[in-house]
Amino acid sequence: MDMQKYRSEIDRIDQEMIALLDERMRISEKIARVKEEAGRGIVDAVREKEHLDEIVRWSAPDMAYYNKLVFSLIMKTSADHQRTVLGYDSELVDTVMESL
Repeated sequence: MDMQKYRSEIDRIDQEMIALLDERMRISEKIARVKEEAGRGIVDAVREKEHLDEIVRWSAPDMAYYNKLVFSLIMKTSADHQRTVLGYDSELVDTVMESL
């Protein structure tokens, strides 16, 4: 397979991932509202650790570290989005923009 075909495959996968990430963030918005109603904080460190452990278990052995890293960033982004949904300032956007 040539480079362009590989890139086309990656583009297709990226489009699917974007749709799934959008769906994940919409569900995260609902979770933010449930947490607010229950008086709970945005970040649940125990849940995050348990979920990252699941990510590692679900991953191919040679990809576990990278998947854990990616999902850690997804969860940080999700928590930041939850903050903005509840009317708080974004913490992540400022940090990322400063590093660019």
